[in-house]
Formats: sequence, structure tokens, C-alpha cells
Amino acid sequence: MTYDAKNKIITQDAYDLGRMRMTDILRGCRAVFIQERMPNVFSSVPYSFEIPTNHKLLMGVGTTGLIFKLPDVFKTWDVKKSKARDYVNFIGKCSFYANMVEGFYDACLKPAGLQNGSLEKTISSLEDMGLPVLKMKEYCENIEEKYSYFTIMPDLRDGEKYEVASADEFDFDLVQNGVVLKNNFEVACRYIQKQCKNEYNIEVEGHQSDEGPVEAIKHIFLVQYIPKEEGKLFIADLDHLRISKK
Repeated sequence: MTYDAKNKIITQDAYDLGRMRMTDILRGCRAVFIQERMPNVFSSVPYSFEIPTNHKLLMGVGTTGLIFKLPDVFKTWDVKKSKARDYVNFIGKCSFYANMVEGFYDACLKPAGLQNGSLEKTISSLEDMGLPVLKMKEYCENIEEKYSYFTIMPDLRDGEKYEVASADEFDFDLVQNGVVLKNNFEVACRYIQKQCKNEYNIEVEGHQSDEGPVEAIKHIFLVQYIPKEEGKLFIADLDHLRISKK
């Protein structure tokens, strides 16, 4: 079993159901072959899948990923009352090409960090540093003969109860504990930077500036909050970098 940030038990069955629902979303989109984008190139394996920009479950677009709200999945089933109990809200994330066809995103469905297994190594490295990471799982499905990667994780909005923002762009004055939260964020970033100079390797696939991986490290943090109440800091955005033990 795994646990979400609020220590509610989330079973493997729930993650697997989230996997099925994300797979259904992708199977419902049109497969695009590379010759449609580059007429002089041919492949019998899909290049991408077209995701309509107005897809009803598409809730966000990041620098490297598309974010889908998955239909509620349940942890347990109450047989006596014949209804689901302890609903878990999940999101699904997948990568996309920067070039966009009008009205569509090209989902390329590459693994996090652009390498198979890199997400697991990054999570393990951060946990070895003593940092808690939001529980997430990466899956690979064969869709139309294309190996398609995506990540399933709990939705920090918790059914629209909270708002979620990237910590590096967040206005910490919006929450009661903003001063403490901002300090924790900055300390954690410096700590990871130090660890990556001494004991770990870090490779960046996006969010990089002239400072090297500094911006990428800042981007892994999200803030869950309700305005004028206390916010919480999470490590939850890991699809753009790879961290591994030296």
C-alpha cells in the first residue's frame, strides 16, 4: 500500500484503475504518424496522439506535460451500502511536443526525464536525502503499437477543495504561514542543490536557465492552499529532470 500526503491509504488497485482511465483517454485520441508532420519521413508506429486543446478532462498544460483530471476512483467498496467509499482524486500526466497543430497538442508520451526508470530513481534519490515525495507511479502501455508513458498521482486539489500552484511562482502572502513556507521552500532548494553537487547527479530536460539546474529544482515544488489559510509544500513535479546517486 502507499499513502497520499494526508496519510489516507491508497491501494495499488486504485492506482491501477487510474492507469486504466488514463489509457482510455489516450486510446480515445487519434494516432498521428510522423509522415503527417514530416512528409519525407515514414514510420508504421505512431509519432504522437492528438489531444484536443478543449478536451473535457484536460485541466492544465505545463512546460513539458499535459495534465488530465481523471474520473474519481475509489479505494474501497461498501458491499452493504453498495457504494464507493473514500474516493481518491487522481491526475494523469503525459509529455507532449512543443510544436502544436492548431486545436491540438501532440502527446509524445515519453517517460519522465526522457529515460525509462528515471522517475523511480529520482524519487528514490530525494527520499534518500530525507525529503518526502508525493506518491506517484509511472506506467507504460502499448497503445497502437507505441510504447506510451504516463504518470498517475493524487490530485492535490482534493476535489476542488484546494488550489495548487508552482512554488517558484507562488505569492506566499496569500497564506497564513507564508513566511515559514517560503523559508522551507528556499532551504529545501538549497539543500537539494548541495546534495546534487556532492552525492548525486542531476540532469535537466526542461526549466533550465543560465544557473544550470537551479530553476529545475525550484520547479519540483507545488503549494497546496486555500487563500488566507495555511498552505502546504509538496515535491510533486518530477517529469523534467533525473536525479541519481553518483
